[in-house]
Amino acid sequence: MLKDFAMEPDEMRMRKAAQLMVSNLAGSLALVTCKEPLRVACANHLRVLLQQAGSIDAQLLEQVVQVCSSDNLELGCTLIEKAAIEKAVRDIEEALAPAFAIRRKHREQTGLPYYDMSIFTSGRYPTGLPEALRPKPGGLLPAQRRVYEDFGRIPRGVPLGAQPPQQPGGMPMGAPGVPQPPQPAGMGGSLGPLPAGLGGHLGQEAAGLGFGRGQPGGGLGSLGGAPASMPPGFGGAPGAALGGSTGMLPQSPGPAGPAQPSLGGGGLSQAEALERLSLLLAKLDMHVVQLAPQGIGIGALPAHHELHQLLALVGECVAYCVSRDEAALSMAGMVFKRMYEQAAGGGAVARLATQVNVSVIARIHASCRKVGQFVADMLLYADDDRKLHEEIVLSLLLAQVVAMSDLSPRLAKHLATHRTPHSVAFCAWLVRRTMLDEPLVAATEAKELLGALAAIAQQPAPPEGLVRLLDDLRAALAGGGAQGGRLPKPP
Repeated sequence: MLKDFAMEPDEMRMRKAAQLMVSNLAGSLALVTCKEPLRVACANHLRVLLQQAGSIDAQLLEQVVQVCSSDNLELGCTLIEKAAIEKAVRDIEEALAPAFAIRRKHREQTGLPYYDMSIFTSGRYPTGLPEALRPKPGGLLPAQRRVYEDFGRIPRGVPLGAQPPQQPGGMPMGAPGVPQPPQPAGMGGSLGPLPAGLGGHLGQEAAGLGFGRGQPGGGLGSLGGAPASMPPGFGGAPGAALGGSTGMLPQSPGPAGPAQPSLGGGGLSQAEALERLSLLLAKLDMHVVQLAPQGIGIGALPAHHELHQLLALVGECVAYCVSRDEAALSMAGMVFKRMYEQAAGGGAVARLATQVNVSVIARIHASCRKVGQFVADMLLYADDDRKLHEEIVLSLLLAQVVAMSDLSPRLAKHLATHRTPHSVAFCAWLVRRTMLDEPLVAATEAKELLGALAAIAQQPAPPEGLVRLLDDLRAALAGGGAQGGRLPKPP
């Protein structure tokens, strides 16, 4: 630094160049070295604090630790980067203070520019340099100063060494002749090039689209013999929502590996992915507000509709993340929370919003199979009966985000530890809806839940309709009207 600016009389130009250089280098070094240790430290501290708070299921505790540490990782890295930059600037100011002072003093006393001639006698350089590279009176040339100015233009959003997204066969995305991800109309303006159709800053579309909190809409279905109704908009014929073209929710594709082989190894941070998801959700909300009064569901929309393209971009947003699993869990938690907030409003808008939110979670689940277990835990997290929302839970089952084999033990545990009339009625409704009205799951998949309901039915004054439900289920299993298995005996 001193040799480069030996012929620079302006100490302010020298100071600015020094600050740009050390700010970028110190910030980049801090980001590279702090992320993983910070993640581990946050997870360890959270784990200890939660273990001290009381008895928590080990699997749930670990998921909470991972999600919380991931949610706060970007903020922690930003604070560390800021502290590193501030310290580096203070250090370089202290180191170059004599050089700044001598230039200022020389100019004030003589009125002439200062040149440090000692560099010509301090060694081989700069006398050994070619004439074009030797320092000359007047300071650095514009092209030479640009070396320092460019430190202020180097982006640090993507880690160094991150590979661009690859198409099958190793071709990079964006190469000539390589098909690009679809970009819906209206998504191009402020969105950046990576991934296609995603990026840029959040607009104002989300303003005014929130929904108030409250009790979930929709009453509990009867425990009697009348079939419970399908969630509105999920197709008419049995099984349509599970595979037919009229179904409202897509089935989750296969495992994350084969699902999107062309999108592995992206470069989005978790914060950037959440920002892009927020933009997509805001645009989806606009379609919900427009379509709900017309009574149009997702399945009635043509394949080329922008809503379908926005849902496709959700999967791409996950696939481009550097830490895919962590980003997927954070994104699923974000959508899960807003799903219940929007469902609380009731009405056509709330029903269509539920379909859209479940479809978004299904897209995230397609890229990260951990999302299914995470959502199943969230359904009963904090023992909040409001989360036992008929339409939401059934929609998640139909979309194959949550499996009954995962939900059954959690519901059984909930009934054993925090049983309420609402939770018992909900579980009975779910059994009738998925095993009698339309055989969507087998009895073996819900053995824990059926055992818990059978135990409740054996108690004095069981809930109304519960005994009849179990009798109907036994008869259906014996006559082949329900999927295979045998009703568990009460403990």
